[in-house]
Amino acid sequence: MDPALAVETAFKAKHRNIEEALLRGDSDVAKLYDDATIFITGGSGFLGKQLIEKLIRSCNVRKVYVLLRPKKGKPAQVRLHDILSDPVYDPLKSLYPNFTDKIIPIDGDVRELKMGLSEDDWKTITEEVNVIFHMAATVNFQEDVRTATITNVRGTREMMLLARACRQLKSMVHVSTAYSHATKHRINKAVREDFYEAPIAPEDMITLAENNEIDYLNDILKSRGSDWPNTYTFTKAVAEETVRTMAADLPVCIVRPAVVIAAYREPSPGWVDSNQVLGVSGLILGAILGMIHVMLGDGNRRIDFIPVDIVTNALVAAGRETALTRRQPGRQTKIYNVTSNRNHISLGHHFLTVNTRAREFASPKTIWYGFTILTKHKFVYIILNWLLHYIPASIVDSALYITGKKLRYDLMLLEQCRRPGDRLA
Repeated sequence: MDPALAVETAFKAKHRNIEEALLRGDSDVAKLYDDATIFITGGSGFLGKQLIEKLIRSCNVRKVYVLLRPKKGKPAQVRLHDILSDPVYDPLKSLYPNFTDKIIPIDGDVRELKMGLSEDDWKTITEEVNVIFHMAATVNFQEDVRTATITNVRGTREMMLLARACRQLKSMVHVSTAYSHATKHRINKAVREDFYEAPIAPEDMITLAENNEIDYLNDILKSRGSDWPNTYTFTKAVAEETVRTMAADLPVCIVRPAVVIAAYREPSPGWVDSNQVLGVSGLILGAILGMIHVMLGDGNRRIDFIPVDIVTNALVAAGRETALTRRQPGRQTKIYNVTSNRNHISLGHHFLTVNTRAREFASPKTIWYGFTILTKHKFVYIILNWLLHYIPASIVDSALYITGKKLRYDLMLLEQCRRPGDRLA
């Protein structure tokens, strides 16, 4: 048997008893979602796809409304069809052939006021929804401050207003990031499951983004957000303040995942969204497939990777816990950090694993012997990059050109160089 397939089979066998418990209805967590109507933003993303799959497979939900904006001329219904064609849903298709009947697209956009919802959709959601998962955000580190503010901060405000209007709301989970307050002055310090002072009041930031030019906003960012490394973490910190100030008596919690990577177990080991190949998962995948042979970095640095299914399980459990405690006197909004901090590994250890264990599970799509050299010296990196990336790619593409086939590897490397750091979260 193929080694990778053998590992997948073994994992599924270990998970069988959990699936049997779910079918018997023994799960206290799943009971919250019995006959529940769910509203999800960010359902087209890596985490969103896996969450939808988890809810349908493990919980007896009534409906899942998914907010989707038209994209590239495709309406929400067409986009949902494309999303549900992802391999992550293959196990569901055999278990529940009609599972798609429970998933309903809603036209909207978190960047718009009232989330771009029509009056009818607003009424439907506020009358029916029991649980909300707000995951929609721009995760581009290089995003301009206005777009990041409108999406991450104002979008959160609009979601809180929607939640407040929901008549049957039992729980709301707001997805933030473990790096929302991992600021420069907190290096080597703990970021606890607590609220921290925001760099600016949310309404002030929203007003500035709505009424000022980018240059002025950049000046604000330099003065107020210089402690944050990028617009993503800056605006997520302000979004958390939005939740804190608007929560009041709402049953809401915040979940802060670290760097989300491929699945550990569910629905199958190693599943990763194809859109993630430009991020950290792509670096891991590229090394395993023999495409990335040299990396610039310090091997002693800790890395904080967390599998997507671990994050999804935390979201579902946090939603249940929030619903159970929503009526407790003096209840405070809880924050859950979902990280590998207690079981961390270093960057060097990660690539050592790639260079040894990963070879045992080589994919048929591997293009070269899997190994990666890690160096913190830029000059060495440049030399090795030429020797191990550009020269081999040029040789292969020359052979493809001579034989009349499509060039692949030089163009691939060129595209990677054009988009450094794009969507690394």
